[in-house]
Amino acid sequence: MFELTKKLALAMGAVVALTSASEAATTRFDFFNVDSNGAWVDSLEFTVGTLTLTVTADPDGAKVQHWKNNGLGVKGGANDSSHQVDSYGYDEVVQLNFSESVKIDGIRFSYVHDNDTFDFYVAGAEVLSAVALPNSYYASYTFGEEYISNHFGIGAGTTCNSPCDYSYFKIKYIDVSDIPDVTQVPLPAGALLLVTALAGLGAARRRSV
Repeated sequence: MFELTKKLALAMGAVVALTSASEAATTRFDFFNVDSNGAWVDSLEFTVGTLTLTVTADPDGAKVQHWKNNGLGVKGGANDSSHQVDSYGYDEVVQLNFSESVKIDGIRFSYVHDNDTFDFYVAGAEVLSAVALPNSYYASYTFGEEYISNHFGIGAGTTCNSPCDYSYFKIKYIDVSDIPDVTQVPLPAGALLLVTALAGLGAARRRSV
């Protein structure tokens, strides 16, 4: 009887362990607490663990740069004197290209001022428009929907809340989660193991009566 109870406990532990393997790991790409890249460039590359992020920008010909203790900005064109991501003169969009599909969890902004908004793109398609940011120099946004892709865009809102004329900000960091491989979580097999253990326990109890 004790042996069967022990087997049941092990079976339940196996199911829990297999389920836990499906939990997604969160990865942060930090453009703030890192050394500045020092120049406007066509692209920036960051690697955390096995995940690589390549950062570019729109419009065509736009440059990107990040500064320590400031964040990531965009230079939309030759006549652009701003170092933020902004919608003044150029509709600037930061393009985030990952080496594999991820779920985007949240964004932390810096250089935010009153009534700024941002637009959000998934695989090139705009899915959120003129999302209002809190009136705080640093502002966070957490996604309520699951957006999964290897390509996201974050643009300065082309509209902003009055009395704002245009939006601007820098990006401090972004948080993403990997996508669990469901093949690593054989729940039907785990459930079968648990049912078998329960049946064995029941049979043993009947024999002991």
